[in-house]
Amino acid sequence: FDGCPIVRLLAGTTLAHGRLSTLSSYRSEGTGALVIVYLLNRLTAYLRLPSPPLVTHYCDNQGLVLQVNRLKSSAPSWWWNDVTDADILSEIAHQARGLDHTFVWEKGHPERRMRREEWSPSEWSNFLADGLAADAWERPDAMGSSSQFAPQLPHAASLALHLPDGSIHGNIKRILPPIITTAQGRQQLARYIHYTAEQLDEIDWDLLQICSTSFTSTALARFHFCKAFNNQWYTEAQAHKFNESLDPTCRCCHASSESIAHVFACPSRVTLHEKFKSSLTKILRTYRIDGSLLRALELGFRLICSNEDTHRGSLHWRGNEEGPEIEKQVHQFYADTNVTEEAKNAFASQTFLGWEDALQGRFSRAWQDLSPDKKWCKPILLELMNWGRESWSSRCSQLFGLKKDRYRLCRHRLQQEVHVWYDSPFPETLLSRQSFPSDRNHVLRRHNEGIARWLDEQHNRRKEVSTRTTIRTGQLSIIGFCGSTESRRQHNTNFQTRLQEARKAILPTTPETSNTSDGDRSPEGHPPEEEPPD
Repeated sequence: FDGCPIVRLLAGTTLAHGRLSTLSSYRSEGTGALVIVYLLNRLTAYLRLPSPPLVTHYCDNQGLVLQVNRLKSSAPSWWWNDVTDADILSEIAHQARGLDHTFVWEKGHPERRMRREEWSPSEWSNFLADGLAADAWERPDAMGSSSQFAPQLPHAASLALHLPDGSIHGNIKRILPPIITTAQGRQQLARYIHYTAEQLDEIDWDLLQICSTSFTSTALARFHFCKAFNNQWYTEAQAHKFNESLDPTCRCCHASSESIAHVFACPSRVTLHEKFKSSLTKILRTYRIDGSLLRALELGFRLICSNEDTHRGSLHWRGNEEGPEIEKQVHQFYADTNVTEEAKNAFASQTFLGWEDALQGRFSRAWQDLSPDKKWCKPILLELMNWGRESWSSRCSQLFGLKKDRYRLCRHRLQQEVHVWYDSPFPETLLSRQSFPSDRNHVLRRHNEGIARWLDEQHNRRKEVSTRTTIRTGQLSIIGFCGSTESRRQHNTNFQTRLQEARKAILPTTPETSNTSDGDRSPEGHPPEEEPPD
């Protein structure tokens, strides 16, 4: 058997090639069937038999027998490579063509159905084979991989993708796209939430999957969950990133730049903070969490509410004994010899992810190691995620009023945007006032959808004019020859700033009189809890 491609299997490796996580009894039994027909083929050649020997081949996997017999009944063709697990099944059919081969299903586990004296020879063989497999599984080298032999088999080269940690087998066209999508998706997610690959690996994904079911019951709920998890909330800091002329300061406290971390820590939400601190304390008491784990979690909750830098992304931050009060507490926590190293490591791991990220579902795997009872993790993370969602809802309610006022607020902002179009100079709008209705009330009296459609029309017209100022062929705009490129860019920035301010307008204290046309009424539905993109 020198040079035999399955010599590693015979040498004691008990797994079919591939990752342990993808191994199934189907593939294991298929590999065993492949070993049998391959050996018989080599033995036939070695003995130089004048005709193919008669072979009755038994297997206790009915699906495997049916699929191989289907392949054997047809001539080799391109579709042999497209069946699931073709790297094994097609090779069995190929090797069996050199024998007078009959593949027969034998119902397994005769010990469960009849007394031993009633067993047939094939049933005895099945029982002994199962015993050998069980013995092999207990061997120290049972987890070895035999991924080297498959590429040498004719039907495996195009169907088994071999990687350093195993192989991808079966229908590659079906299996590979999700793997590629997942890999690209992780890269995109890391870019959105500003994580490294190491930070992604620190997230407790299993726990997140369990807890996320409470926030994904409807399509709208899934939409909001994805926005929250992917850092897609449109905060003032986010708006400032796209337009530097906009003020990034929080409009609720007017004290700090409104980042996502500040949404959770804003001093205007002290009542909300106290509510969730109390509920989290109740959960900790219910599960009898104490000692180092309790200290680590409570310190993290205080860090979230401190409105100080949480040092997100730093794995080695240990507080500062000369810094703000919360940083002194963190320094004392790490210096305290009564706190276990496991608790310090878990705190550091969550700091690496960001303590504010725990309110978005990104909880460190290290917390699982602090207590033998893991049941506390789910209710804690659920409550943290509820805290994060209510922080955003509170922020939106402060800025936009109650749900019953949402329609009026939307109408007020649309009308303010109309005023911007009428009052801005031509270099900013790029549209002649003569193209607007002479009386702006003709637009303002429309219902909300009518005003929005009119505004969309103006934006589209302005975009067409702006495009013609940059091209050098075709229909040009005279505006492209007026002023410098820098001045046109500044006019555009000024106009976009006016629009952004209009879209952030607050309802006047005295309700405006509204002369609306038919169909304009306040909806009785429930609008989203999110601020619409500015």
